[in-house]
Amino acid sequence: MDEKDYMYMINDTSELLAKQKADYLSSSLATFHNSYELTDNVEFWKWIGRNYPNKYASAGLLAEAANSNPNAQRGLRTMLQGKGYEWDFMKAERAKPVNIGSKFFAGDDPSQFGIDVTKKNLISDKPQKLYQNKAYVSSNNPDLHNTPKNAVVVTNSNKISYADRQGFETQEFMDDSSIISATDRRVEQAKSGNACSSYTISNVAAASAKAGVIGVVVGMSTEAVVSYKAWKSGELSDDEYLSDIMKSGGEVGVTSGASTAIMVPVQAAITAAGASSLIGIPVTFVVSGAVNKIVAPAFGSGEYKKILGEAKFYQNLESATRDFVQLAGYSAEQMENFMSNMQVQQIKHNKMKQVSKRIDQNLKDLYNKI
Repeated sequence: MDEKDYMYMINDTSELLAKQKADYLSSSLATFHNSYELTDNVEFWKWIGRNYPNKYASAGLLAEAANSNPNAQRGLRTMLQGKGYEWDFMKAERAKPVNIGSKFFAGDDPSQFGIDVTKKNLISDKPQKLYQNKAYVSSNNPDLHNTPKNAVVVTNSNKISYADRQGFETQEFMDDSSIISATDRRVEQAKSGNACSSYTISNVAAASAKAGVIGVVVGMSTEAVVSYKAWKSGELSDDEYLSDIMKSGGEVGVTSGASTAIMVPVQAAITAAGASSLIGIPVTFVVSGAVNKIVAPAFGSGEYKKILGEAKFYQNLESATRDFVQLAGYSAEQMENFMSNMQVQQIKHNKMKQVSKRIDQNLKDLYNKI
């Protein structure tokens, strides 16, 4: 093989690897997209961190409190019971078809006076309703001394009559057992260090694409060249070729005197729920000494740009690794944004589906009366 053949090998292999990764990421996104619990959970812990930046802003701080002395544990549980109740109320309200033109905002200041949740018009941003949330599972009645008279008191089923007697507009939400269950779940997440305030796929990619979630690093050795020829001639399938180059090139950086690398940022489409987005899949080839003697001159002459476009040649492996991690982190942000947009679309879709069901039922009722 001459230098041009090597360039085509890098190009073809990069595109194949990027397609494989895109398929995997699309599959992962579909899982995340269909799991409202993941996104809801992440956003909840982010919100807790914004409310208590010096106390509960990370999984480590939350775990420390959950495994600390009884006073710290009680404080954490009380906080999670109250804030969790606010969060679950907002989630329930957002899912109601009647609220399709509204948004719910709880703020990032736990000491805000009298109001916990504000319902606003989605377009004008004007307040529509104010709520104070009271999650009391003890025998004590809710403390309503600081509650504005124009606020709706949201409380659990066995406390609603007390709030009614105080002259407030009320809204019943959850009962003791469901509040305790939700609080137990969040306390356990904090205790086990699983109070995750960022998306898992982003974490993996940002940490040098551990487990190869977004980026790919392969060894370009003479064995890999043999496998490439067999693949192009039809002797190996796509999967067999990728398995071969990962296996034969895996030790290149250790045993073959490798000192250079080539990174190819390939654009690939990820798809979920009928929507697609391009994402950069960084593919890095760590080049063995023998292959480098042929490949390096091609990069020096610049002819490779006709084939590889934005590929970059590194004389220093440390520089290649640094850029690889940086690009993988950027790709992770693209993934997170795409996933978040999908989640917003899912919420809108669910609301419209409920409206559609209600209309269908109304039409059915009308038909039955005719």
